[in-house]
Amino acid sequence: MLHQLPRRIVSRLSRQPPMPYALWRMHAWRARRLGLTRLCVVLSFDCDTDRDIEVAEKVAHHLAERKIAATWAVPGEQLKKGASAYRAIAALGYDFINHGYHEHSRLEGGRYTSSFFYDQLPRALVEQDILDGDRTVAEVIGRRPQGFRAPHFGTFQSAEQLRFLHRVLRRLDYRFSTSTVPHYTLRHGPLHRIAPTFAEIPVSGCYSQPLGILDSYGFRFAEGRRQSDEDYAREFLGLVRFFADGGLPGLINTYADPSQVHDFDGFYQVIEELAGRDILTLSYGELLSKVSST
Repeated sequence: MLHQLPRRIVSRLSRQPPMPYALWRMHAWRARRLGLTRLCVVLSFDCDTDRDIEVAEKVAHHLAERKIAATWAVPGEQLKKGASAYRAIAALGYDFINHGYHEHSRLEGGRYTSSFFYDQLPRALVEQDILDGDRTVAEVIGRRPQGFRAPHFGTFQSAEQLRFLHRVLRRLDYRFSTSTVPHYTLRHGPLHRIAPTFAEIPVSGCYSQPLGILDSYGFRFAEGRRQSDEDYAREFLGLVRFFADGGLPGLINTYADPSQVHDFDGFYQVIEELAGRDILTLSYGELLSKVSST
């Protein structure tokens, strides 16, 4: 197992987190213990709606032209609907992970609505959804996925839920899950080895609010949101520059929905910065090959 912070320190951080700068310095220390020597960015795309099918190739080609690595998470039902588009993305060399089988989001009238929450389902149905998702990725893309992201993963975070999830995924011989929120990093760091051949990789937080998820929905489309488009770019770039300018190792694991960023200048500003600097963008598999196994 990787080194973990003492419980008394985790408890204190959970009650009263230190300033963002201190948390990110701690993150850099833990990233170095993983064997990372520079900033690494793992960018993924959750393709949950029909609109994502329409614009995903546009986003993928923009990334490919700039040699930006990315991973794609598509529910099985959506993967079947958009098979032509997603096979074209796979042909560019991009990886696909299992994102379950059933559709769990719709875009109607400019609003996103959610359904099919794992925490509301019997465990047998959750496991079947994972198995069906695995099978569909293999059928459509032509190769089995190595990892998984739970639908609406923020609602499936208890210790018992994660133990169940990890057991199912390990039986599938998966190498990783990326189904946990930034708070998970307080105890386990930016990558947590559950077993020698399996890891949980939590999504990253915002630069100024390390425990708040950095995602396109929360900043651009969530009802009652306080953030703006400008805040998304500011938070993402702040995080990149903190590590890159300081010469610090780090791991940014973040995702977006293509339908939410394909026409978003702030997103492309971030991509240009990643392409123009000495920053590694990696698939999850490439990341796992770089980190320490101890």
